[in-house]
Amino acid sequence: MIRSMTLVLCAVAGLTGCVPILIGGADLLFHTAMGGVAQYATAITSLASAGADVLVDDLFYLNEPMFQDGVVAQAVDSVVAGGAAYFSAAGNAARNSYEAGFVDSGEDLCLDLLEPIGVCDPVFELVGDMHDFDPGPGSDFFLPDNLELAIGTDPLLVDTDGDGLSDFEEVAWDGNASAYSPGLDLDPLAVDTDLDGFRDGMEVAAEHNPLDGTDSRVWSHINDDGSVDARDVLLASRAVLGLSPLSGPQKARGNVAPLVNGQPQSLPDDAFTLADLLLIQSKALAVLNF
Repeated sequence: MIRSMTLVLCAVAGLTGCVPILIGGADLLFHTAMGGVAQYATAITSLASAGADVLVDDLFYLNEPMFQDGVVAQAVDSVVAGGAAYFSAAGNAARNSYEAGFVDSGEDLCLDLLEPIGVCDPVFELVGDMHDFDPGPGSDFFLPDNLELAIGTDPLLVDTDGDGLSDFEEVAWDGNASAYSPGLDLDPLAVDTDLDGFRDGMEVAAEHNPLDGTDSRVWSHINDDGSVDARDVLLASRAVLGLSPLSGPQKARGNVAPLVNGQPQSLPDDAFTLADLLLIQSKALAVLNF
């Protein structure tokens, strides 16, 4: 039985007002989570100790670890083990993301939010170790904040436009990460630089040129011969049956499901399924065109 609905958040003051509509008659408790991850964890355990059995938050700290449980996650595990239900915001960027194995750059990411500027506060400003996007010798491993601000990308986001390529990869497309060169680099503020209807990240995964708007259409062209026919259907069928898996570029070209407003909304690394096969077959038979 729900005895209380608890909000561990002070950043959205209006959130408590909508809870009684969702959970009629529930008692409400509140605890601020501002003040750092230790305060966040304390808020969680304190609310559970006060009798809250459903906890909700919509807050995160940039220095919460990604690959292991930090103090906040440990506090959540503790109250859940005690019988509480815990719900947390999963983010608002949908499937726009960047995924890669972590490579330590040896440099710390610190946000200059507090005085004195230039001195990193280990509690409130230190985010953690930065990922090396290009670990080769002599390579830059990040875009300087001043360059990001100059070109309009968000220094706090890896992939500002959500096209599946990091801002660094797009700005460094011509081999020079120290400056953005329109026409030579991919546009880090545009999902589709060459305006051919395909995300830059999908074109790269499919081994097509994201700067060439006349590049052959890639959706469903598994064998990349410029036309969707029985050969593509055969490749798709063998992949679905587990007889012959598709290569990375083939999978990127063949991932077409689901269709939204008649256009594929898949990502290159989505699972290749029967739904993809049926759409490819329909396109080969000229029943559908996308």
